[in-house]
Amino acid sequence: MGKKKSVVLMVLLNILIIALTVFTVSPTFWFPWNDGLNGWNSPLGEFIDFGSDFKGGYYTYYYPDGVYSEAQYQSNLENYSDEVAEGETQSPRDKYAEGFIAHKGLRLSTDSQYGLVKNGKVNDDFVNEMQRLRNVISDRYSARGYSSFRVAVVDDYAFRVELPAADALYESTFELFSYMGAVNLKIGDTAVEELEEEGVSINDYITNFTIGAQYNFNYIRVNLTQAGKDLIGEKKDSLSTQSSNDTSTTMYICVGDTKILPVYQDNVRSDNLINCAYLEGDNKAQLDTMVVLLNSALEHGEFSVTFSGVSSEIREMENLNGENLDVVILLVLAAITLACIVAMIVKYRRYGVVAAYMTLSYLIVTGLCFAFISGGIFEFTLGSALVYLFVLVLMNVLHAMNYHAIKKQFDLGKTVDSSVMLGYKSTIWLTVDIYAVLLLGALAMLIGAAGVQIMALQAIICLVAGAFCNLLWGRLINYIYLSTQKNKFKYFGFVREDDDDE
Repeated sequence: MGKKKSVVLMVLLNILIIALTVFTVSPTFWFPWNDGLNGWNSPLGEFIDFGSDFKGGYYTYYYPDGVYSEAQYQSNLENYSDEVAEGETQSPRDKYAEGFIAHKGLRLSTDSQYGLVKNGKVNDDFVNEMQRLRNVISDRYSARGYSSFRVAVVDDYAFRVELPAADALYESTFELFSYMGAVNLKIGDTAVEELEEEGVSINDYITNFTIGAQYNFNYIRVNLTQAGKDLIGEKKDSLSTQSSNDTSTTMYICVGDTKILPVYQDNVRSDNLINCAYLEGDNKAQLDTMVVLLNSALEHGEFSVTFSGVSSEIREMENLNGENLDVVILLVLAAITLACIVAMIVKYRRYGVVAAYMTLSYLIVTGLCFAFISGGIFEFTLGSALVYLFVLVLMNVLHAMNYHAIKKQFDLGKTVDSSVMLGYKSTIWLTVDIYAVLLLGALAMLIGAAGVQIMALQAIICLVAGAFCNLLWGRLINYIYLSTQKNKFKYFGFVREDDDDE
């Protein structure tokens, strides 16, 4: 490439890199002269949701019906009299206490309606059901896209669920994901007769639930089998319209006994598919939660264990790391990124400038992907920060390895251009192998624990960006930048030693 073309390309590249870097990292600000109505929303500051390790969050407990915390049990116990009535051998308080067994910090009811205790011991079926429930609940939060949620087992027979503060809908999410049971259809309070027949499953009528969009609205689409379309077609004319407010002839899609979605005559299309629960675009997250719940209930069916009273037990989780930890972590990441740029330039001169372009490009790609691709879906956690830094350091280490491979060829007497070509050629497969192994590891994490799955997707973003910079972008910039140089020895800091022996 000619020198003039190379200079023009470098100027354009500088303008592009600077503009995108400013766009990515500039802080949020508002113009004072119009009362803050106009300004700039920083992608990193406004579009990235920070996890509970940065911003705190909320938590609640899922207690199966018939299971109480020790505090709740003692509170209930105090409501009963300890006086023994005439003709009785026990006080009401003693009778109440007799109906429970203690297990660590919990009390389990011995009432047969709950099926928790059998012959004075915890029922094995209940134990197995709780293990199954833990996986189902975790899968729901994972499918919803949380990267820093936590579902922890408490004293074997209860769950503590944590969500980051970034989720504005935490209350409804906690409650909706606590509903257990199969999907079923009711008209008013009466079950649809066809679903009550022996051997009939709801899966014979409904395949799944998805999100649809129309104009500025999102809605839930109920995807039906042919049998489901025929059933809805038969019921359609008898259903109430949305404007009538007649609940007795409104069809409800339920999870267990809980009504989740009303279906009106207006919601049934001409092809008998159902589009319901229309909400404006900004409220799509609420529909996402419902869809995850309904698909989970459709897949897993009935449970013998149910939860209740979740929404009244939500508590705020204090952020022990400091109120402005999100700002601090962004400043730390910025400082380390800048340190990498300075270190590479000091160590490798103009070849280190290429590393600076790569580092800024990596920052732009990962920053914008985290903000606009995963923002609002994935939370930025401490794990996300560590993944970003790991790939940043790896990328610069591999760039330094290329330098030493080029220098090795130069020391053998090759020209600078030949040394660059041979040096890059000697390291390309090692670079490919390193990124391939790491990408396979990130892909393997996708089948791991729920929280790790989301961090794996963030790791893939970083690794793909790093591989692109090391294998393509950095080499292209080096080729263009090197073409602009008069003294290619000085570019690399090379010195050709002449043999003075006669």
